[in-house]
Amino acid sequence: MRVITKLFITLFILVSACAAIAGSLTVPNTFTSGTKALASEVNDNFNAVKTEVDDNDLRMPGVAFVDENTCCTDVTTMEMEHQSITIDAPTTGYVVVSYNGICRLHHVNAASTIQQRLVIGISTTSANTVTANRKSFALPGNAGTGVHEITCATQQVFPVTTGSATFYLNTVATLPTTGEAASIGWGNLHAVFVPNQY
Repeated sequence: MRVITKLFITLFILVSACAAIAGSLTVPNTFTSGTKALASEVNDNFNAVKTEVDDNDLRMPGVAFVDENTCCTDVTTMEMEHQSITIDAPTTGYVVVSYNGICRLHHVNAASTIQQRLVIGISTTSANTVTANRKSFALPGNAGTGVHEITCATQQVFPVTTGSATFYLNTVATLPTTGEAASIGWGNLHAVFVPNQY
């Protein structure tokens, strides 16, 4: 009886721990009230817990990342892909994609009223700085001549289905004055899968 009691306690602890880590578990109760537990019943319940844990593992968060250890890549006036990242979603959910890096503008002081600008954005399409999440670093025409640098970042949440999903960090620049340039680098592009069960 002590052995059976210990098995019940162990099973309860396993189910509770797994539920706390990975969400609710559904385990069938194969025991009959008022009768001795058979070894086969105990095994069936442990196997049911294992199946549920394995299934919940597929719904746990996962991460992918690309670290850029160089600076810097020129950004042109045509939209272009700077980095991309692919993550395998085990099930339906969301992917949080974020970028942090350095944005530089090589500025020429001028009387132009058009701002010099470097724009970044995360998209599911290469060379497309979508408006939903794009961020920009801008300088007015009368800003001082020289290199202006800032930490730049953007983030976006994308719904995904099971399978591979690729996301792109895209860039584009506005360079109204001759001699101006834009560049980006030292960046980290991260993608985190989040299961859709909260």
